[in-house]
Order: sequence, then structure tokens, then C-alpha cells
Amino acid sequence: MLRVAHLALVAALMCVAAAHLPPAFDEAYYWTWSSAPAWSYFDHPPMIAWAIAASRAVFGDGLLALRALSLTCVAIVACATVGAARALSPSREVTYLALLTLAGSMMFVIGYLPATPDVVQGAQLALAACAITRAPRSRAMVVAAAALLVGGAVVKHTSALILVGATAGLVWRRPRALASPWPWLGAALGAALVVPWLLADLDGSTAFQAARVFDGSASVSARRGCSCCG
Repeated sequence: MLRVAHLALVAALMCVAAAHLPPAFDEAYYWTWSSAPAWSYFDHPPMIAWAIAASRAVFGDGLLALRALSLTCVAIVACATVGAARALSPSREVTYLALLTLAGSMMFVIGYLPATPDVVQGAQLALAACAITRAPRSRAMVVAAAALLVGGAVVKHTSALILVGATAGLVWRRPRALASPWPWLGAALGAALVVPWLLADLDGSTAFQAARVFDGSASVSARRGCSCCG
């Protein structure tokens, strides 16, 4: 009971903080994206714009729409962590320690409150990790894991690095799994999101991030197909 009280207190404090913290600069920036849904934007893939647009459709244009999105993603991370912990161990102690680790992370309890690509990526990766832990016993989880890992590129560019690592691990530890059609089906579902974005973003956010990382510059030419940036 005390453990439940600990976690409930953390959750309550996060809700209070989400309700009272003023909008961050980044939140306002991505809110403007959501007013013109498109495949290509300036410095990130489009999922954050789509997610905020969906939240606005339910909660309106106030702060509630932004924070409802971020708190929903936080809840997804927590639930997916519980699912992964239970798949790895039946011990309640393991589940509690996993949640306690989240509660002790400043990025989780504070950094995830603003509605930015980070909180959406956290939800995406947590769901992917949960699916991976359950994949050995479920074909549906194999499909889900592959779809989340491949499709994650529309959330944030760095999700592609997670895909590379997961693929390398699969090839190293379970190469026979690639002979099954299920991971390929999931990859195809994820690619259904990624390919249209890449086609619309050939000189958009991908070029921007490449210039910033590899050239030390954030300068890119005007992008085609972006309805919110000229």
C-alpha cells in the first residue's frame, strides 16, 4: 500500500505541475505546426504536430490540449514499463523498482511535461520495448515491435538509431526470426508512415538535422511541400 501511495503522490505532483507551469517556448512552436498539419516541417518529423492537432481537436486551443498530450504520453510510458517488467519477471518488486526508476528520473517527471517530440518519442520507445519483451510469445507483438521501431522515425530522427541497434541485436541473437514474415509485416506497416514523410522531407527536417550534426550548421535551403514554413 505504501508503494502505491508513493507512486500516486508522484503522479499527482506531475499533474499539478502540468496544470500550473506556463507554456514553454517549444510547446508554442510545435503548437503553430499543429495548426497546419503537413508531412514536412523545419527541424523535426511531423508526429508532434499531428499529436498536438489531435489533442486540440478534443481539448481545444488552451494549455489543456498541450498538457493532456504530454500526460497521456507519460501514462503510456508508465503502463508500457509495467508491461515490460511483468513480461520479464513476475515479481511485483521488479515492477515497483522499474516505476521507481522512472519516478527518480528528472527527464521523466519534469522534462516530459511540455508537449514536445521527446515525450512522444518516449511513449513510442516504451511501447516498442514492451512489445519486444512480449514478442517471443506473441506474433502480434512481433508485428507491433517492428512497426513501432520502423515508424518511430516520424516521431524523432534519433528513433532511427534505436531501430539500427534493435536490428543489430536481432541479427546477432535471433537471426532465425528474420525468416518469419511477422517482423517484415510490422516493418511494412511502419514504412507506410516513414516513406511519405521522407518523400516530402528530402530537403526539410532531415537536411536540417544532417547539416547541424555533420556540418555544425543549421542552415538549410527552403523546403518543398511544407505548409507551415515558407
